[in-house]
Amino acid sequence: MDDEKYSMNSEYVKSLEIALQLLQEEVESLRSKLKKGLIPIGNNGVSTDDAQKSFQSLLFNCSTGCEILNFLNEYLIGKFGISEICIYTYDEKTLLTPVCEVSGTSDIFENSINYLQENGIISWAMKHKSPTILKDPFTSEGSDSNYILVSMHMKNKALGALIAKSSESKTILENSFEEFAVISELIAVAVKNVIGANILEQTNRKLINLRSQLENQSQMASFGEIAMNMAKESFVPISIIESNLHLIKTGISEKKKRYEIIDIQLDNLRSINNKLINYFKLISDNNERRSSINVRIVLDDVLSLLSVILMRYGIEYEIAESDSDIEVVWNKADLEQTIFGIVMFCVTNMIDGGKISFSYLKSSKKSAVINISDNGEALSGYDNVSILDSERRPAHIKQSLISFYSIEQYLSRNRSKLEFEAIEKKGNTFRIICPVSS
Repeated sequence: MDDEKYSMNSEYVKSLEIALQLLQEEVESLRSKLKKGLIPIGNNGVSTDDAQKSFQSLLFNCSTGCEILNFLNEYLIGKFGISEICIYTYDEKTLLTPVCEVSGTSDIFENSINYLQENGIISWAMKHKSPTILKDPFTSEGSDSNYILVSMHMKNKALGALIAKSSESKTILENSFEEFAVISELIAVAVKNVIGANILEQTNRKLINLRSQLENQSQMASFGEIAMNMAKESFVPISIIESNLHLIKTGISEKKKRYEIIDIQLDNLRSINNKLINYFKLISDNNERRSSINVRIVLDDVLSLLSVILMRYGIEYEIAESDSDIEVVWNKADLEQTIFGIVMFCVTNMIDGGKISFSYLKSSKKSAVINISDNGEALSGYDNVSILDSERRPAHIKQSLISFYSIEQYLSRNRSKLEFEAIEKKGNTFRIICPVSS
């Protein structure tokens, strides 16, 4: 996994999150207006007629396309000679799509609609905002069987259509156009609300899946970087063991001394292996619940794991002594991953080595601050948001395998936040602001 891939995925998720938020606001605003009766109908506003108010209230309580269709079947069947009815969404490519998979209409009804679509009559009728009467294509001449198509528009865009089969004459139906127009506007609002809610649900599911994928990718990248460095570190004891085995075979030196050296190096290899096992458990146990955890213990655990890497890059570290033990409310694995990611960020910013300092203190009754500072190049011009944006980071930082996408997720689900400050000629400081145990 490289940072460019993380960036593309992260930006895609962020764009979806923005779209989701806007859609959520639009749907909630629409629902609020529906409940308050603020949706205007036609040119004269909402009718004061009690029957229409009752119709509107019941219609807007429908939460799915099938519920809308079932309600209209109860309300319209038998009126205006209507025997069958269906509601469709509309676009120029797929034309009409029923809002409910089980429409309950007859084969004759569906065949008639398909015929009207194939012959371009539906597309022609959809361009008219007023109701259109279409002759039943499969009835004999002189029959009064007709189809009423009432196109539904929102902001001058065709949203869908209400199509009903009626046995009334064209003249009688034309006299009912005004009522059909009002009904179609009400249905358009209800259908738009249902469509918006469906898109909202689908987008939310997509975001959840993407978040999970990105988080897993980031964790594996972190594990990969640790494993790679541990593998490099294991070369040293392996080389020493090989050299001593060679000396034993040749009989050049005292065997007992060589065995002691080999035992020491085997212990070093076991230590490296245990660190990898413990780190893998850390990732596997990432779903544990939030609990009170000691900050110093977490720092010690992370630095025990990172000490080899820091040594390799010529970086020293120190933990400032605190007057008292501080416990924060976090998922332990999440906090370890967050600190790990920030430290690796600092490492990539100190090409020629340097020093990383850690401190922690209680900032108020409800929160504590964990400070992580480096004395590398001050990344001035960056704030709390832009420093996490892989596209806006300095070139040498972009190469880091660590994705800050997961860190943002860890902070969010543990009700914490991250602050960043760069001080010229001194370096950079990250502050993790955490809730504390009561």
